Amino acid sequence: MRIRPPDGTVAGANPAYNRGVSRQEVLRRVLEFASPHGAFVKLEDRERRELAWANAVDAETIDEVLGLLIRPPSRSELEGVEAIDVRYELSHLLELVGRREPRTLLNRIGPLLQRNSVALIESSNGVRDRIVQRTDDFGGLARRGPRNSRSVQAVAAVNEPNAQATLVEVIGALGLNEGLVWLEPLVDRSLDEDVALSLAGAFGEIGGPDAMTLLARLEAATPPSLDAVHEEIAIAKEVGKRDR
Repeated sequence: MRIRPPDGTVAGANPAYNRGVSRQEVLRRVLEFASPHGAFVKLEDRERRELAWANAVDAETIDEVLGLLIRPPSRSELEGVEAIDVRYELSHLLELVGRREPRTLLNRIGPLLQRNSVALIESSNGVRDRIVQRTDDFGGLARRGPRNSRSVQAVAAVNEPNAQATLVEVIGALGLNEGLVWLEPLVDRSLDEDVALSLAGAFGEIGGPDAMTLLARLEAATPPSLDAVHEEIAIAKEVGKRDR
């Protein structure tokens, strides 16, 4: 974990680099990373810049990344970059952020998969405060005061399949057994095929007996016609058996 100076910034980060940035500023940076014709042509250069960016983000910037994932940019905003490439880049950036503080990121994105997140936030001040503490305390840069509108909108959109699938992938990439708490409720839902694929992969990435039990439940709940999901489940079984 990086040392934080008293002003709340992350040591070694440039506060002007990505603190308090807007959705459009974050999108511009994501497009630079995702575009095959962008400013960072060499793969190693792009990877270095991605990692530096992920290591410098604050809570507000994470909100914007999640906002772009859950409320995707329009075709005109993509500037010729494919939507699937942007979604992959958002997932990749979140995974890089998770390397720094995986449990904090998990507690930030896990609640976005809950069906009743918005109802919980709006039900009472006491509940709202607890939810905000769970989801906004990122890297010691938690916002003070009520949750802003961007965060509420992000939580409200948890049922968008592409966003669900990406969030599940990120949780799997974190590799934490605690992630199963957020993934288990999905097993008993009627899932979009992409979400089911991501869920199987996540169980394999996390591994261990608890994940394998949930993987078996997913297999039993998956219709035989979804061949791709059953293939992913078979792969996840092998991956999940590896020594951790």
